[in-house]
Amino acid sequence: MNTKRFALAVAFVCVSSAALAASEKIDLNRADAAALSHAVKGIGAKRAEAIILYREAHHGFKNLEELAEVKGIGKAFVKSHHAELEAALTVGKSG
Repeated sequence: MNTKRFALAVAFVCVSSAALAASEKIDLNRADAAALSHAVKGIGAKRAEAIILYREAHHGFKNLEELAEVKGIGKAFVKSHHAELEAALTVGKSG
């Protein structure tokens, strides 16, 4: 009986952790520079500021791939960090 309870508890923790992680994604269209600079390894203060400048000039992001257009980020960074970007960021409505 204890084995069943333990297995159930482990399953609950795993499902809860996955749901919590999904809900903690940072919105690329709303996040400030501090949040962006801590979201993904390789995005520091300079890149975070560049993201915000691009976002303001283009009325927000439509998708994560658009990060490749940001000065100082580029296609190579987006390609090499794609999984990490997908896990950490989301694109909500701009404005």
